[in-house]
Amino acid sequence: MKKLLLSTLLCTGLTLAAHAQQSAIGLRGGLNLARYAGPNSRGGSTLVGGLAGVTVTSTFNKAGTTALEFELLYSGKGTKAEEGNQQLTQRLHYLDMPVLLQFRPGHMELELGPQFGLLLAQNTEYSDGRGNRLKSVETGGFRSFQIGYVLGVGYRAPGGFGVGVRYNGAVSDISSGSGLRNSVFQLQLSCLLQSLQPEPEFSN
Repeated sequence: MKKLLLSTLLCTGLTLAAHAQQSAIGLRGGLNLARYAGPNSRGGSTLVGGLAGVTVTSTFNKAGTTALEFELLYSGKGTKAEEGNQQLTQRLHYLDMPVLLQFRPGHMELELGPQFGLLLAQNTEYSDGRGNRLKSVETGGFRSFQIGYVLGVGYRAPGGFGVGVRYNGAVSDISSGSGLRNSVFQLQLSCLLQSLQPEPEFSN
């Protein structure tokens, strides 16, 4: 099912790019301010993580005011929790694939859409406050596939450089029955590298 969904997304992206007015590849990176949301998330605090990856942006009118962006991003999520002298830090490493509809009034960018994530690895560290530490890297108890959503706003300079803020929420729990979902604010920098459309040829 996951392979079918990913293949469908890839084929859809290639088809839309082929029919777009203009397409461009780019880079995106920044910081994640991550924590858990949900009924069992009490006591958690923000964990700082990173994000980095590539983008393909396709515009569908000559003015470039409407676009669809496909992204492939590494994204570090998780949470920190403390109770007395006990400390828990849990880092979840995902390959995220947002599919975002963008509206571009002027140099502003408003974006929203679904996101699909694959869990690559996890790292949990626990300290009991008495010098004892436990560490786990097992992923067996976690969902390997996540469905979420993205809402964002940004500014794109004429040269292709951009800054933005996003909220990245999850529909599914990080593990079955945990009552914990990823909740991430993202501070991002991006750059459009080059157009994927060939330059028009003019005959003499």
